[in-house]
Amino acid sequence: MPPSPTDPLARFLPAGVARRLRTLIDLTPGLHRPEARTGRMATTAFAVRILSAGLAYVSQMLLARWLGGFEYGVFVVLWTVVGAFGVVFACGFEQSVVTLLRRCVQEGDAAGARGLVLTARFVAFVVATLFAALGCAVLWLEPGLVADHRLVPIFIVALCLPAWSIAEIQDAIAVAEGWPDLALLPTFVARPTVILAAVGGAWAFGHATTAETACRAAVIATWGVTLVQAALLRLRLARRHGAGPRRFDLGLWARVTAPMFVTDAFVVLFGAVDVLIVGRWTTPEQVAVYFATIKTLTLVHFVLFAAKVASAERFATFWHAGAHADLARFARTVARWTFWASLAAVVIVLVVGRPLLALFGPGFTEGFPILFVLAIGVLARASVGPAETLLTMAGQQSAPALVYGLTFAVSLVANAVLVPFHGIWGAAVATTGAMIFEAVLLAVVVRRRFGLRVFVLAPEAGSGDEPPKGTAAP
Repeated sequence: MPPSPTDPLARFLPAGVARRLRTLIDLTPGLHRPEARTGRMATTAFAVRILSAGLAYVSQMLLARWLGGFEYGVFVVLWTVVGAFGVVFACGFEQSVVTLLRRCVQEGDAAGARGLVLTARFVAFVVATLFAALGCAVLWLEPGLVADHRLVPIFIVALCLPAWSIAEIQDAIAVAEGWPDLALLPTFVARPTVILAAVGGAWAFGHATTAETACRAAVIATWGVTLVQAALLRLRLARRHGAGPRRFDLGLWARVTAPMFVTDAFVVLFGAVDVLIVGRWTTPEQVAVYFATIKTLTLVHFVLFAAKVASAERFATFWHAGAHADLARFARTVARWTFWASLAAVVIVLVVGRPLLALFGPGFTEGFPILFVLAIGVLARASVGPAETLLTMAGQQSAPALVYGLTFAVSLVANAVLVPFHGIWGAAVATTGAMIFEAVLLAVVVRRRFGLRVFVLAPEAGSGDEPPKGTAAP
């Protein structure tokens, strides 16, 4: 069937690709049902992430040229720290608020919704502010703990932490309410655009462009975008839930949020540990090369992100309906789609990788051979598809927490051992090894919990995929 002229996927993708994606996410334009709503959210997420991936890559190239290798390396380490701890200090609410707010809406509990929105943002702001202040106080008393060229930028960029954590919560609130524009555009488009404009303006007018310049731009962008998002969110929430008293169910919120906090903490730390250890044991120039290299793989990572967005609701639907055979077929289909699309993206990246890295500036092509090592890990991870999404949607939130906790430990130890002796090559090998470990562990856990083979080369249906005892859907 040809794509409908109103089909949003057809605006961004070729007809054949749009048809396959529409099949995966069950997107039927014009129908006001949960599947259609999920499809629209997924489509918007795809479009925004494609735009943001291109914007992020171009902005990193320009920042590398404007700042130079040394200052750019200093900035990317600090910005990685802010991104990692900004999510951690949201305390898991950036995940749980989606489920909890939808529950309030379904039960008509407007007072609970108002209390939840206030509590989540308040907790994120207080925790992030306290940890940022504590870190700055320690460095004020013991400045020798970090290199001199990082001290002032750290004090500046620490101001971003509370705003970043609040923005994580606000993104989740917008997702729960079905406002993809307010959930995605501020974080993925507006914030990097403002940073780029601020640093570019300083460079154009002849001002010094250093890590301090970039950190000041980051503070302006993070707080400015977050406050505008907060104002827009307040207007929309007032229209939807009205004004009135607030109800606080702190016990329930804490029980739901705690396992998600643990999972998110491990996921974020796993994504940042290699950059942080490279920053500790190598020069800022080497950090810059490594960061530019992993950013070049953004196109490949986007495939897995798309698969997670598109598959979440279908996983939940099949599981709660007890449709084990359909769940098994869909899980393998998504795994195959994820792997082969990732393989195609890897080939493209490896073909154009050297000229792309050259755009960052002199010396950045040193990272090109490392792309081949990192690509192995990315493909290994793609070989099991969005397995952690399957676990989460089937009520197994503790399993991803365990998987990511162990994966983080493997990555931490491997990077700590290899990077001091082998630099960015050691980081690439350690990170790739951790990703292979993650993929194997996810496949084993899904097999044991659900009796499903999600590995891309798993046998077809009828080869023994049976649900283990005690795993039947409610």
